[in-house]
Amino acid sequence: MKAEKFSKSDLIRNLKKGEESGFVTNFNRKTFIENLHKKHFSRNLNPKIKK
Repeated sequence: MKAEKFSKSDLIRNLKKGEESGFVTNFNRKTFIENLHKKHFSRNLNPKIKK
């Protein structure tokens, strides 16, 4: 399978298009990013912490 390459601006533009699509009516970008950071980055910053 051939992987497609996207620039950062392409990805951001497509994410914004998805946010505005109305598919998810109560999407909050800030809350979503905060939850991702809590879930993924907290483990990576201190590998001794197991969640």
